[in-house]
Amino acid sequence: MSNAKLRAKISSAPKRPGIYRYLDEKGGVLYVGKALQLQDRLKSYFQTDVSAKTRQMLTLARSVNWIETGSEFAALLLEARLIKLHQPHYNIALRDDKSYIYVFISTGEEFPIVILARKPKQNITKGKWELCENLKGEYFGPFASNRVTRELLRRLRRVVPFCQQKPGARRVCFYHHLGLCSPCPAGIRKTSGIEYQELKRQYRSQIRKLAQILSGKLDLVQKELTNEMNSFAQNLEFENAQAAKRQLRRFEWLLAYHDTTSAFLGNPNFYFDEQHKACDELQLLLKKHNVVLDYPHRIECFDVSTFGGTDSFASQVVFIDGVPEKKDYRLYRMRAQGKPNDVAMLAEAVKRRLTHKEWPFPDLLVVDGGKPQVSTVNKILEQNTPKLPLIGLAKRNEQIIISTHDGFSTITLVRTHLTLQLIQAIRDEAHRFANSRHRRARAKRILTEALRI
Repeated sequence: MSNAKLRAKISSAPKRPGIYRYLDEKGGVLYVGKALQLQDRLKSYFQTDVSAKTRQMLTLARSVNWIETGSEFAALLLEARLIKLHQPHYNIALRDDKSYIYVFISTGEEFPIVILARKPKQNITKGKWELCENLKGEYFGPFASNRVTRELLRRLRRVVPFCQQKPGARRVCFYHHLGLCSPCPAGIRKTSGIEYQELKRQYRSQIRKLAQILSGKLDLVQKELTNEMNSFAQNLEFENAQAAKRQLRRFEWLLAYHDTTSAFLGNPNFYFDEQHKACDELQLLLKKHNVVLDYPHRIECFDVSTFGGTDSFASQVVFIDGVPEKKDYRLYRMRAQGKPNDVAMLAEAVKRRLTHKEWPFPDLLVVDGGKPQVSTVNKILEQNTPKLPLIGLAKRNEQIIISTHDGFSTITLVRTHLTLQLIQAIRDEAHRFANSRHRRARAKRILTEALRI
């Protein structure tokens, strides 16, 4: 097939995510690539400024075919599998002698670890420690660069938490405190009996899902996550059901087609660009519902955690331009203990926060809850000058609630909407922060009471 015929075929390629393969006259695979928009990527090969190696590959190419994947995330995984399968000459030649990156998951240990490797059969280095080259495990990839692979793992960690800490570490890792390594092997080792076995099973299950995703078994993982969520709900384990729902939602986002993201993993500032865009969309969305809001540079969110009215805490988390600002997080121990009342505790936390005039005031307040929470907090804010914009996120249907002069306005967004994902992330962080402090206080109280007996 001549270059003219190749160009003619490329003009029929879809403008959708997928992988493409250039083939030689014998049908051998010369090169495998991925693209957010297949047609645009394939046309770029015929521009005048391509490299000499690319021009050389095109002189040998006699055909090109492609596979749509639905998302660039799925394309990235399929590209890695096909490179590993076919070992195309020009995938290696166009790397300029740089080796590919692999994700290595150990299989011979009680708590498998996840690390990056340059090549199989080489020592794997993580920070200042090394694992021997005969360590049992499985390699996934190859991936084009260290940056791409780390971004891939960062996104997967939000779906299936895993540990990258040195085996045998005594303290839980940094990611454990962010809820991104849960349960952490270092923490599991401090337990015993049934609890130890259950946490170990949970961790190994997460690692198994991670391996399935990296193997391209996306439908299987999606089905498993859905089944887990439904099982928790049927057993009335609502906290676990909500956690499973968040996990499923994050996974579905990875599989969704994001046509506005020009470089899912190609842009080193991808995460921050997306957060800024989410803030822009949030501002426009609320403006349509008559909420006067400047650019939401600083967003504060409140949530409460209690158990039977004891050890009650409210959390205040802060996001700057869509990114957590942990140094500004605050916790409030509820002064009114006794019969639990989430709405009253939320009101107390907001009142106490407003007394701190020395803290920067937020551009937007978010509360975890629906109409009762929004109504109560809105009455408090009406006494404040200037009045702060307020929204709530109702748990049941993940709807955004706004107080209006004649009642409430409810906004329902699709799961993949950037604004909803931003508000959910802020709410989830407030929930995590409140719960972590509540659990520590409750455990301390139980231990103290036990020692008195």
